[in-house]
Amino acid sequence: MLKNLKKILNFKILARDSNDFFGKVKDIYFDDENWTVRYLELDTGRWLSQSLTLISPYSVIEVDWDARAVWVNLTRKQIESGPKPDAHKPLNRHYEYKFNNHYGLPNYWASGYGVEIDGIWGGSFTPTLPDNLDLYIDVNTKENIDLHLRSMNEILGYHIQAVGDDDFGAVNDLILDDNTWGIRYIVIDTHKFWPGGKKILFSPAWVERFEWGSRKLITDFHRKVIENCPVYNPELPIEDLIEESFLSHFGKSGHWNLKEWSKKGIDYNSHNPK
Repeated sequence: MLKNLKKILNFKILARDSNDFFGKVKDIYFDDENWTVRYLELDTGRWLSQSLTLISPYSVIEVDWDARAVWVNLTRKQIESGPKPDAHKPLNRHYEYKFNNHYGLPNYWASGYGVEIDGIWGGSFTPTLPDNLDLYIDVNTKENIDLHLRSMNEILGYHIQAVGDDDFGAVNDLILDDNTWGIRYIVIDTHKFWPGGKKILFSPAWVERFEWGSRKLITDFHRKVIENCPVYNPELPIEDLIEESFLSHFGKSGHWNLKEWSKKGIDYNSHNPK
């Protein structure tokens, strides 16, 4: 199902060996290449001396959106003894190795021993633990490569820039597919930019790049095309007809195809205003 990702903030974390919550979701880290949630950042407060702790979707049993809780397939001891990231430094691959080894998780960025591995979670489109972890190897041993991990809290409020250096809205939320942990849409609020503005949906695949210094997401669409797109009502579930209407407006058709996430083969010229 499609869910507003911002709602997961402050959800309590429940370990498998305790009915008492272990902390709350403080932030989300996603990668801006596959637009997939990689970690939940927890505020463990009084439970640990170092309160910053991460949980992978691989370890999530269920997100109870009504009870505002995340059940994880980890014990309190596992979480307590898990490697803690440096709060003052960005995550690096060395930390991710330690994290995955501690929890017995595959490397989501794996490519395999010559085995064709497809999907946003190594060999799968869902964070499912494989039978053979050996296939989930990293052929790039560099530890200081850019992981493309971004904070959800950081990009909320970023402006969206259309062709012509024209800001037309700000990031208000992200829409999560809670089966794959992929980010299906960006919610853009245009109220401060257009008279009688609205909230709209925008595909992550149409974000050309981030400009971190100016806090912007850049797209090759023209503002006029975006102004006329269907209104998004966060009180209504996103159903097939809503997606069809949205995608058709931008010259797309059919349902979301996970294999196309990293492909931007879009004829932007066909979307230019006449």
